[in-house]
Amino acid sequence: MSELISTEVSLNKKLTMRQLMELYQITKNSGSTAYFMCKQKIVDSAKLSSLVSFMLTLNECSDIKVIIEGANVQETLQSIKDCCHSSTIWQNDKFKFFANPEQTIQI
Repeated sequence: MSELISTEVSLNKKLTMRQLMELYQITKNSGSTAYFMCKQKIVDSAKLSSLVSFMLTLNECSDIKVIIEGANVQETLQSIKDCCHSSTIWQNDKFKFFANPEQTIQI
């Protein structure tokens, strides 16, 4: 049975290319159609080039509306939310690096 659901997702930081590819795979493998909308711009997630262009034009701290149509919309929506939220935490923790300015570092 086909269902339709929509919700707002807040992005604290811009999504990485890895996140964009994960979003693309989630929506492609789910059997449903997902649309992302922000500031009167809407994109179909099945079109990778349009999805990447759309996400790269977003500002930090943007709210996007996610519209999903098809089967298993609740699972698809939860996967999209997990992808958007978990990776921003991962992003912040992964690149922390502190060095003593008095030490010499060889790269």
